[in-house]
Amino acid sequence: MRYLYTILLSILTLTIKAQVSSSVETSQSAVVIDLESGEIVASYNPYMMLTPASLTKLVTTAAGLEYLGADYTFKTIFGLEGDKLYIESQGDPTIESKYFPERTFNNIVGQLKEKFHPTGNKYELKIKDNYFEGAPYVSKRLWEDMGNYYGATYGAYNIDDNTQVVHLTSGAVGKLCRQSYWQECTAETNHQTVKHNIDEEDMTIYVRAYESKGDSAYVYGLGTSGRYVSGAIPANVTGFQVKAAMGDPKKVFVESFTEAMESAGYSSPVKVTYDAPESAPKGSNRVLLRYESPKLIDIMRVTNQKSINLFADAICFALGTEKQSAYKIHSSWDKAMAKLRQYTDKSVGTEVKPALYDGAGLSPMNAISAYQMATMLRYISQQPYYEAYRSTLAIAGKNGTLTAFGKGTPLEGKVVGKSGSMTGVMAYAGYISHKYAFCIIFNHSPKSKNEQRREMAEWLKRWAL
Repeated sequence: MRYLYTILLSILTLTIKAQVSSSVETSQSAVVIDLESGEIVASYNPYMMLTPASLTKLVTTAAGLEYLGADYTFKTIFGLEGDKLYIESQGDPTIESKYFPERTFNNIVGQLKEKFHPTGNKYELKIKDNYFEGAPYVSKRLWEDMGNYYGATYGAYNIDDNTQVVHLTSGAVGKLCRQSYWQECTAETNHQTVKHNIDEEDMTIYVRAYESKGDSAYVYGLGTSGRYVSGAIPANVTGFQVKAAMGDPKKVFVESFTEAMESAGYSSPVKVTYDAPESAPKGSNRVLLRYESPKLIDIMRVTNQKSINLFADAICFALGTEKQSAYKIHSSWDKAMAKLRQYTDKSVGTEVKPALYDGAGLSPMNAISAYQMATMLRYISQQPYYEAYRSTLAIAGKNGTLTAFGKGTPLEGKVVGKSGSMTGVMAYAGYISHKYAFCIIFNHSPKSKNEQRREMAEWLKRWAL
């Protein structure tokens, strides 16, 4: 009965309130909800299911606070198994991350050096990989996204935000480019010309030069074999950088760790072995260092304000974590998504459910209505973690993904929230002061992003201030 009342109220609202966008081609869903009463203050197609893009991160981070807690940390364990040094990573996404510059291997090795004293300075290294269960790739994402930095695959072992750079050099307009720093480039070192490799892998290049300052170069493929770069970059440029998803983060993780060990005075490991996911410890097992990530609330702040997909994936995957035994903690994408849907059932309701296939919003198959998103935000406002959650959001006209939203208008400083955008999608959701929750989603608008943003801001000013 209550749901029917809400629908009738929405229909009445539609008769007196204009649509958000003047473009009839735009699929749009918008709502403003009173946090105290739950009543719809203003709406337009509030129940239309649309692709939310990165607004999905609002769901993932909220579920993280509810089920994991603000003080949750990802652990990386360094220990001895018999006489072998082992590493067991539980998915920390912040090591060597540009968003957490203090999280370096030099820092880790500095702590480890106090406790690890191998005989003759020689040691074997074992890499345990018990954290992941099942396929490593998130379901229902676009293949063309997964080869690029913003779609980098999350894993048990992560480093440098799981990104790498491909260097390209272009010539005249229309000509194919070449990869600059793969067994081609030379540099002067001690007055000798030497070849050096900067790029981590050799890729096939289908990129052409064109007359523009921007670029449309994208990386296609997974792993480290058979990947290629296609698109266009400006003509006559040397060392143009295209950011790609890292092909093998675990390999780079191990290489970077051993380099840090060598810098600290250790020798290279005599041998590096990799444990099968189901293997039990062989011999005595002693933990030397339990290295912890920043707290979840700090990772959430970067996730929501800068819209980092890798961090959202890490939080989502942690939701499905189960302790299988004293030596094995693992999760899977199926378990992670089941936990995320459990949270939407609790915060939104089960009568009509959002369709969520990842926790970052990269999947174009995700679907949610403005009413469902705003209802979840209202639910959060009634929880003990509301202020902590709110502190992770961007401020309109000030920072993060809301820097340009409402800037120079009465909305500036009064709205906190997040944006979501991808091809054909623009969306905003959050809180207006401590009075309202709102959500506006546009799909397939023919207008520019600036025009869409202005229409959304004007609608909010009209009905929520």
